[in-house]
Amino acid sequence: MHPKLRTTTIALLYFCLLGFQAAGVSAEPALSEKLVRNWIDSQKAFAEWGDAHAERLSAYQGNVVTEGNPLAISASEMVRPLKETGLQSSAEQLLRRYGFNSLEEWANLTLRITQSAAALQVDQQKESLDSSKLEALAASGQLSQEQQEMVSRAIQQNQQMLDYLDNNVSEEDKAAIRPYLGDLQGLLE
Repeated sequence: MHPKLRTTTIALLYFCLLGFQAAGVSAEPALSEKLVRNWIDSQKAFAEWGDAHAERLSAYQGNVVTEGNPLAISASEMVRPLKETGLQSSAEQLLRRYGFNSLEEWANLTLRITQSAAALQVDQQKESLDSSKLEALAASGQLSQEQQEMVSRAIQQNQQMLDYLDNNVSEEDKAAIRPYLGDLQGLLE
């Protein structure tokens, strides 16, 4: 390809991508009723599957949770234990029955749904999440240095999670999940 044509093509692609982002066009599908229902059904089956493979999964020694903000886990981190224990194929076979093409697709959807449910719960419990009383306790001098540090870390982690949900969960996803919140709470307990 001629260098000038290649530069023009790259520039056009770049501006198209920026335009799609600005217009709110996303590669992620909307959380339709069918997609959410398939995910809920897959969770039930996946829990049974996990029980059947508990021994292999419990032998996994990797670290799946990120330091600081556990909500910041990626889909690839989420499925790593299945890949590293040799269970990827079996898990994907199960998930295909529910319309998912890959573990990563399912994991991305899992993150969107669970984070949307968490954001809805946070919205409902804003007052109970106020950390000002804990901050006052930490500053009161009534706690040991170790306790103060522990409270400060908890406050910081809590704030990171709240900020993450605020910045990473769309109103559309929350609206799509709202009718299923009861079902999701039952699954996630």
